[in-house]
Amino acid sequence: SPTWRKTKTRFEWPIRIDLGSGPSAFGILFGSVFLVQTVTFALVAIAQPRPKRGTLLFSLSAATVALMLFLLAHELSLRIVFTLPLGVATGLAYHASLHESLDRSDGRGRAAGLHETLLGAGSSTLPLLGGALAAFSGALAAPFMLGIAFLLAGILVVATDRLRSSAPRLERHDPPDR
Repeated sequence: SPTWRKTKTRFEWPIRIDLGSGPSAFGILFGSVFLVQTVTFALVAIAQPRPKRGTLLFSLSAATVALMLFLLAHELSLRIVFTLPLGVATGLAYHASLHESLDRSDGRGRAAGLHETLLGAGSSTLPLLGGALAAFSGALAAPFMLGIAFLLAGILVVATDRLRSSAPRLERHDPPDR
């Protein structure tokens, strides 16, 4: 059974990942994800300009499951298959999150700036953190596990926001001034 154990300076992770033929396989895998993500975003933006409620939560959940399946797959061909739902999910997530940040009557510029700042920070910071974690642990699965953790955090944030926004608002009655 897989266990976490500490050796001199690294951890043995319960999930092993072998990218097969090295950097070229890695490039094919992630190129596939980004290609499918881009095509999905474009098609969804044309076909369904206003995403349905729940699309963001669904897409983050689907991306989490696809990334988990990707990690559990042992063959490159199977991993390529799992890049398809991962790319679709990330394309849907981008479309839905962009729409949710801009679908408001006021503060659109601020919301768009925050949206793009979060995406930019995640795109630049998470790979660095994942690489550092992989270097520390010696496990190529580490960046993927970090990605799953951040997706789960995103699901929690979106679900909490949904619950908060759907809760009935209580009106506040201040006592009159004397």
